[in-house]
Amino acid sequence: MRIYTVHLRGEREGGGAAETVVVREGFSWAAFLVPPLWALYHRLWLTAVLMGVIGGAVAYGLLLRAGDPATGAVMVVIVLAGFGAIANDLRRWFLARSGFRLAGVVAGEDLAGAEHRWFAAAPRAASPPARSLPHIAPYAFDPTYRP
Repeated sequence: MRIYTVHLRGEREGGGAAETVVVREGFSWAAFLVPPLWALYHRLWLTAVLMGVIGGAVAYGLLLRAGDPATGAVMVVIVLAGFGAIANDLRRWFLARSGFRLAGVVAGEDLAGAEHRWFAAAPRAASPPARSLPHIAPYAFDPTYRP
């Protein structure tokens, strides 16, 4: 089973969250393989630009200017592995800065299973109370009551 964090922003009239984002814990293979595209997909614009520039600079500096291309390639893989390791944490940080709050943690076989478990366990909004008689003070019918 995989672990996911659930982030909520805003409230609906019925009491449910207006926006829900589920983020997987752990290493991100997509962020390891194609960091700028991963960042663009998750709407992390500044991160995408920075990863493109940093990735280009590192690739140029290490692969083309290094004495040994194998050493440069190993360094590029290490940088990409570092980004893959922190990518989902970076995404959670940006969600927190944009108004999302951490609502909880859920486990599931995949993203759909985790979402299903989260929404199945989420408390439902209370239904409006049934129409009742006007409030009558309990002492109105108590002959022994003295104010």
